[in-house]
Amino acid sequence: MGKVFKFKVFLVNVLYFSSSFGLLAQPWNYSAYEDGTHQSGRYAVEGESQNSFIVQDHFTGLSWEQSNTAGNVFWSSTAARGSAQSYCSRLRKGNYSDWRVPSVTELQSLMDYTRINAPMTNQEIFSDQANPLYWASAARANLSRVAWVFDFKSGSSIYVLLKHPDVSVHCVRGESMQPSERYVDEQNGLITETTKQIKDRVTGLVWERTPKRVCNWEMAKQYCHNLALGEYQWHLPSIKALTTLVDYSRIRPSINSDVFLKTRLDSYLSSTIFKNTRLVWTASFMSGDLDTETKMENLPVRCVRTGDE
Repeated sequence: MGKVFKFKVFLVNVLYFSSSFGLLAQPWNYSAYEDGTHQSGRYAVEGESQNSFIVQDHFTGLSWEQSNTAGNVFWSSTAARGSAQSYCSRLRKGNYSDWRVPSVTELQSLMDYTRINAPMTNQEIFSDQANPLYWASAARANLSRVAWVFDFKSGSSIYVLLKHPDVSVHCVRGESMQPSERYVDEQNGLITETTKQIKDRVTGLVWERTPKRVCNWEMAKQYCHNLALGEYQWHLPSIKALTTLVDYSRIRPSINSDVFLKTRLDSYLSSTIFKNTRLVWTASFMSGDLDTETKMENLPVRCVRTGDE
């Protein structure tokens, strides 16, 4: 079983801190969930000097610092001075004042899983990304002194101590919303006991509600391809698509269990291969970790399709 390195933390459950998915006013372009980030016309760089350059991502609607001067900062729910939250809230790059710490999903949108060497981002756009570890907006559910970090050296999400000395921040801006009901059935109606397809109004993706298979990677791809659920073409989700289902404010399971029934406390398979190896990316719905497993490992599968089919 192939495992991406993790920082080990052993703490007591004493604090709960909730952070949003970073929901956008419009669903992302489906191409934003592809493994690579070199799509034509995706990025545009604006600004008058290197320190003021802003990257516009036309696929997600997000705007990013192209480079930052934050250095290594800590994580703080109160935006204490010297924290990632303080740096972003005080940032005035491009004369904008609405910068914030990105969610795991937003950071992951910059990840290029087709690259072999770190840092694994689009190097034509983000060429000076020296530090591979960046804070996400979510703390680890039910733990007081750890928060989520995205690792651009490997592509994994990990959780580390809030005062970890080697983590920076990559601020983002973009409209966000919390729909009154994020999940509906495939006809945009209310979810009932008989609903078999779940539409995510934030992403536009439609998901198999109750997975029925535990299998290896090759079998998982075939299962989704042959899934007879409506007259649609289903497929095994990329790790970026699969991560959108992770609810970082929850644990055991880290997903909306009222909507997605019988979700196993296990890692779910994605279609994304780890650096041309025999490992594939998985998302854990026990805790929210992104990690790798061998292609032969038998794991749960949840198929997906685009909502405009």
